[in-house]
Amino acid sequence: MRRYGVRPKRELGQSFLIDEMVASRITDAAGLSESETVVEIGAGLGILTELLARRAERVIAVEVDARLFKALRVRLQQLENLTLLNQDILRLDFGELLRQEKIGTIKVVGNLPYQITSQILNCIIENRALIKLAVLTLQDEVARRVVSAPGKREYGLLSILVQYYTRPELLFSIKPSCFYPSPRVLSTVVRLNSRASPPISVNEELFLRLVKASFSRRRKMLKNALRASFSEDILKRLSVCSEIDLRRRAETLSILEFGELTDGLSRAMRSP
Repeated sequence: MRRYGVRPKRELGQSFLIDEMVASRITDAAGLSESETVVEIGAGLGILTELLARRAERVIAVEVDARLFKALRVRLQQLENLTLLNQDILRLDFGELLRQEKIGTIKVVGNLPYQITSQILNCIIENRALIKLAVLTLQDEVARRVVSAPGKREYGLLSILVQYYTRPELLFSIKPSCFYPSPRVLSTVVRLNSRASPPISVNEELFLRLVKASFSRRRKMLKNALRASFSEDILKRLSVCSEIDLRRRAETLSILEFGELTDGLSRAMRSP
């Protein structure tokens, strides 16, 4: 960093991985083959980038910081299978990128800036048809929300969204000393395996609307939380059309139960 005059930017939430052993474990977790392409979110100092390039046929590293991008272009110029993009990952058109590069599907690896973790997870979900799996370093608290089961304190909207579209796994934790500058929180690596199809067959638009409304007031009973999004008449019919007790709170319902509630809501909305 001194050589290239680069300093971490607090506004970008930069905390660079500097432990090669950890980088190696992350690379192993991606299970890359010599015929695969991997997109790296935030190349940082390039430690992980180099290891990925040794395993994959091709690495597309996306780095939003122009200073780092210029330094990496010099430092990693010997990697013939590396493409560097100076771009915001949230603005990247994955479909267009894969069409231009004539790539079918990809894997994604990244150490995510904590302040935009949810947006990046949403981006990965939106592009799930193109992404076989993702290995991501998250703030430990967020990682545990992603894999949480109903009834747990961490369980919420993010848990359901991620688990509906992927099979998430907690892999291992990373100490703050493995980064520079050291974050104040523990980090955890998760692997998201894209599902071929959701775990339930349901009206997806209505399901998502229902789940979001249910968690909008997570400490309230469902019948009260849903009043802001559905009429009293619909809720009265829902209490008859569904076996799910509307006195329960959202954090107690599994994805399967939200699916049952969605089916009941669909019937309630069609009833005269």
